[in-house]
Amino acid sequence: MATDLYESDFVAWTKEQATELRRMRDARVNSRLDLEQLAEEVEDLGSEQRFAVRSFTMRAIEHLLKLEFSSASEPRALWKRSLRNARRSAARRLTLTLRLDVEEQLPKLFEEARDEVVFALEHYQEWAALERLPDASPYSLDEILDPDFWPPEPQARP
Repeated sequence: MATDLYESDFVAWTKEQATELRRMRDARVNSRLDLEQLAEEVEDLGSEQRFAVRSFTMRAIEHLLKLEFSSASEPRALWKRSLRNARRSAARRLTLTLRLDVEEQLPKLFEEARDEVVFALEHYQEWAALERLPDASPYSLDEILDPDFWPPEPQARP
């Protein structure tokens, strides 16, 4: 039933509804509704959810990397708070469809997050941290989203 899908997997629901709106358009259902525009708008709602979960996941990866590899002490509390917020925001939106999407996109999301971390570490001249950054994600999606998972602290901090 569509209502159940709406509650359990909003993105899948948006795809299903857009498909049904287009079926009605193609069947030339007598209606004053702009079925094609409605279908696009409904699809966009699902796309926005996908974008948000990807963005929150990328931010979580970024802060996990900073916490594990940066020796900076001052911003650590801010990184932890931002990581908690990103995880919470992703969890609020995560559905089976979005989880599958994020798992598929994880290498790209890691690459983008790593690029942001490189930029920050270069800015603060943390050359040793840059050398230790991994090229592939050391974190599973479960770890990235787990509110109880924290990376190991860097070995040496000034």
